[in-house]
Amino acid sequence: MRWLTLDPEHPDDRRTKQDWLDKVDRFWRSFEADFALEFSQGRPKIDEFVQCLSAVSPGIMFEVSPTAVKTLALTPESEMGLRPFVEEMVGRAPGLPGWRFCAYRPSAPMEEAHQLVASKLGSRPKAIGAKTSLGPQGRVEVGLVFPLLSKPGPDALGAEFVVWSEVLFGEERLDKWAWMGRPSTSVGKGGSWTSSAVEDFDRQVAAQLRTRPDVPWSRNRSEKCALMRAEHPGGGTIVLNTRDPQLSNAQFQDRLFASCRFSRFKETFATLILPRFDDIGLRSAIEDRLDIDLTTRGLGGVTGSQTWPDHSRIDVAIESLERLDEVKSVLQGAGLPRQSWLTFYDADKVDEWFGFPDDRTGPPKFR
Repeated sequence: MRWLTLDPEHPDDRRTKQDWLDKVDRFWRSFEADFALEFSQGRPKIDEFVQCLSAVSPGIMFEVSPTAVKTLALTPESEMGLRPFVEEMVGRAPGLPGWRFCAYRPSAPMEEAHQLVASKLGSRPKAIGAKTSLGPQGRVEVGLVFPLLSKPGPDALGAEFVVWSEVLFGEERLDKWAWMGRPSTSVGKGGSWTSSAVEDFDRQVAAQLRTRPDVPWSRNRSEKCALMRAEHPGGGTIVLNTRDPQLSNAQFQDRLFASCRFSRFKETFATLILPRFDDIGLRSAIEDRLDIDLTTRGLGGVTGSQTWPDHSRIDVAIESLERLDEVKSVLQGAGLPRQSWLTFYDADKVDEWFGFPDDRTGPPKFR
């Protein structure tokens, strides 16, 4: 679902956005009037609530915590393109005493974890611990630990990884950081199913971020570049010229890419898709112009460029999504050829794009 990049100046986009916001406001009015008290008293009318939520979008799931202070988590789960909209929806929630609202399923306290995992799995969990380390693409590798004679199959292993990771670390860490590592066995308790599990995970997150540049891209003056090559599945060669090989590797290989793994400054990484340039100097001129204009205005910077068999790309870092209109203005002033688009690498921004000049069709599916 395109949401962040809808154009407030375009009447169709403005109307689309208002229609969705009207649905959201109707949902929250109904929640406050018809459902909040029922959930608090433990007698919710689930079917009616599901219908109310589905009237906004059938792709949005929910979970209500059984704790004294109720938590309503709204999440698109695998429909990640809905995530920016769901975050706005949660941001419009009313202030209700005894309630909190979030756009990701939160983690559970350690003392409740085993019971909650068993409930989600539908059986007693077999894992007795976990070990964390830095894995590929800047992720945190979570290796489950099982009893010595336990031999979980691939399906059981995958289910326990997802459920344990979500319960212990929360849905946001699971979606953006966690990676299923190799299982191991242990005599006795083993692993780290203790209060240190989350701390161990977050230590690995901190270790990954320490590998990242210590200034945002608007102030990153590094001129070091690496040339990388890959074979295109349809034939031909893809050439990447990058100032950050770790970042480019993840952008190129990880279909669940998350910008938070590659910036200490909450930057968002995007790519400008352009027609194929036979004269590399023309693309270089656009690239240089963009880098100067983005950095001068403190909006971000260019991280590299790509040459594909049928098109070209310029990779950029955007420091704040709240300044997307300014980024769009810079791109419009950069002399882009027709049929150019800005798209995003993050899995939860897969539906977001700008077209230059403005179009209603969206970018071709190159990736």
